[in-house]
Amino acid sequence: MKGKQTTTQTQALTPEAREEYKRAKELGEIGTPLYYGPEIAAINEAELAARGNVNQMASAFGMQGPGLLSVGAPTASQGGVTGYTTYQGAQDALEMLKRFEPGRYKALMDTMIDPATGETVAEREKREKQQSMAGSLFFNRVRMFGGR
Repeated sequence: MKGKQTTTQTQALTPEAREEYKRAKELGEIGTPLYYGPEIAAINEAELAARGNVNQMASAFGMQGPGLLSVGAPTASQGGVTGYTTYQGAQDALEMLKRFEPGRYKALMDTMIDPATGETVAEREKREKQQSMAGSLFFNRVRMFGGR
C-alpha cells in the first residue's frame, strides 16, 4: 500500500461539477420553505353522507355503525382543496422556542432567509436596529433644536 494516494470526493470532480456542488451547498443553506396550504384533505360532504348511510344500514340490521365522525373544521383551503395544515402549529412551536430557548431559536433562525427580501434573519435584525438607532438620533436632534 506504499505510495497510495487518497482523494476527497470534491477533488475527483470536474471543475463544472465542483461549481454545481458549491451551488447546491449554497441552496441548501437557504433552508426549507414553509408550506401554508392544506396537507391532509378534509372529509367532504359526500363522504360524511356515505358514513351516515352506513350507520343507517347497520342499524337496520340491529347493529351499531361506525358512529359519527368528528375531526374538527378544516383549517386551510387552497386551489379548491380544503383540508388541515400544520402551519399554525409550526408557528406556535417557533414562538414557544423563541420565548423559552432564545439561543436555540436564534441559531435556527440564522439558517433561514426572509422569502421576500432574501435577507437572513440576523441581517434583517441588524438593519432594523440600525434604522431604529438612526430614527432615535434624528428625533433627538429635532428636540434639541426646538422641535416637538
